Amino acid sequence: MSILNDTLKSLDNRNQSEDFGLPPTVEVSQRSPLLKICIVFVIVLTLSWLFFGFVFDNFVFNNNESDNSAYTNAASPQKAVERLEDKHKQSLTAESENKREGMTSTPLSDQDLAYQATPSDVVDLVFTRIDETVEDDEAEYRAQAKGKPSTEQSNTNTRTADKISAPNSKEAVIAVSNSENERETRESQTPPSIISRQPTVDVAPKSPEEQSALHLEAGLKAYNFGMFDEAQKSFTLALTTSPKNEQARKQLAALYFGQNNNQQALRVLSEGIMLSPENLEWRELMAKILVQENRFEEVINLMPDHLDAKALAEKRADYLILKGTAAQTINKPAQAVSAFSAMTSLQPENAKWWLALGVNYDVLNNANLALSSYSRALAIGGLSTASAQYARSRLNDLKEQP
Repeated sequence: MSILNDTLKSLDNRNQSEDFGLPPTVEVSQRSPLLKICIVFVIVLTLSWLFFGFVFDNFVFNNNESDNSAYTNAASPQKAVERLEDKHKQSLTAESENKREGMTSTPLSDQDLAYQATPSDVVDLVFTRIDETVEDDEAEYRAQAKGKPSTEQSNTNTRTADKISAPNSKEAVIAVSNSENERETRESQTPPSIISRQPTVDVAPKSPEEQSALHLEAGLKAYNFGMFDEAQKSFTLALTTSPKNEQARKQLAALYFGQNNNQQALRVLSEGIMLSPENLEWRELMAKILVQENRFEEVINLMPDHLDAKALAEKRADYLILKGTAAQTINKPAQAVSAFSAMTSLQPENAKWWLALGVNYDVLNNANLALSSYSRALAIGGLSTASAQYARSRLNDLKEQP
């Protein structure tokens, strides 16, 4: 046991002193804190140097660019003036856009220009004449804009002369004046954006006669569709526009007569007689209405004897028949003879007019003319049995008279 214990103790001591005689596998080096601080300081210093170097390079580059631009401007005053002119034109364009708000128009296409070259009809001449108000506004704006650039241009030239160096000032002024002349020449040669084409034909307003004709046409259309109230309004407008529109007066009187409104029809016709006393048409139409109402006396007053020759010349058989019938009805043989005598001239082969003429000569106790009229009526023939029997009876009686 003692030997075993001694052996174990010797092994234990050996392990503590030599660790089995093997060297350590990893040797950990111990760095000092000062070294770490130095490394961090070097990194920060490097980053700072890079940052300040970048900023300094940009500053030098900007200075060089400004110097180069100044050198370029000083070396070429012509280009500097042109840039100033471009800025000035841009400011004028912006100002003109503000003033011309609501007046800007799109440029014409090639097709529009082709249409413009072709002859325009009367409708086209009119968008164009309306559009002349826009053209006048545009012309006024151009007149104002021409006066303003002079002061603005002088201020621009002053600023340009101050910026350009002294040795090149004369050349800059000359360049500015030359550029002004070129710009004015370009403006004078540039066509305006709005076409200022004057109409070749003036559209004249419709005359009262033309307007009355339009109302008459509208009245006839309304009457054909059974719209009698609208037709009456249109005929009335036609007469109001042109009282001498005979067709409109006739249509309105016929419309009133068809509605059994004889008083209105007579009023319209009497107004026509007042405007044109020699117009027999109004007298004839009034006579038809008066005969229907058995107002024969008014018919005779409406148709004096001196107008019978005019009625014969115009071949107005109805006028003469109405007058002769009305006169014979109220026993006025003289007026009847005047009317029927004209009818025998107008229709000499009609026996009934010769019979009527003989009857009225018989009333006037003019036996010779009555005898010849009865004889002529019987010779022509065509009378009714009663009329022929009456003519023969009166013919025999007149022959037996001493």
